[in-house]
Amino acid sequence: MAVLSFVLAVVALLLSIAGVFASAAAVAGVKWLGLVVSGLAVATAVAGVVTGSIANGRAKRDGRETTFSVVAIVTNVFVFLGSLCVLGTCGACSALVSKHGLEQREIVPLADGGLEFRVTQPDGAVRYEPIAPDDQRMLRGEPPVDPGTGAAPLGAPSAVPAMPPPPPADAPALPPPPVREGR
Repeated sequence: MAVLSFVLAVVALLLSIAGVFASAAAVAGVKWLGLVVSGLAVATAVAGVVTGSIANGRAKRDGRETTFSVVAIVTNVFVFLGSLCVLGTCGACSALVSKHGLEQREIVPLADGGLEFRVTQPDGAVRYEPIAPDDQRMLRGEPPVDPGTGAAPLGAPSAVPAMPPPPPADAPALPPPPVREGR
């Protein structure tokens, strides 16, 4: 039973790694695969802990060595925790992507010098969304503009930040350490 428990730990580890790649396949269109494979990894690790515990109890009852069953239990617990993390992150992401799909956004320049988003939906449909003028200036690295005056407002960061003045040549690099008296 201890050998079975250790084999289940190895299988759970392989399923957990496969869950990461299966979640990436969900982006390509294989829905729910990452969630299912990651869930199988967690279930296999739990089965490994159970079989390792049974093997440990039988070894104690029969007066045999329990080292291998304890190693199998500990390995299964670590694989369980890792598989649970994969299930919670990659598996959940796979399920969400499978349900909602991903939109691909791309910034497209317009003939008048403006910008807009070209949004490609999971089904291949394309739509265009406008980008606000302030956001277009930000994307170009330009300072914001006051809508009333058309000029950059006071205190607005410029495209090139001002550099602080250099320290005087005779100034020390660091202040001297404090002097403690009485000790």
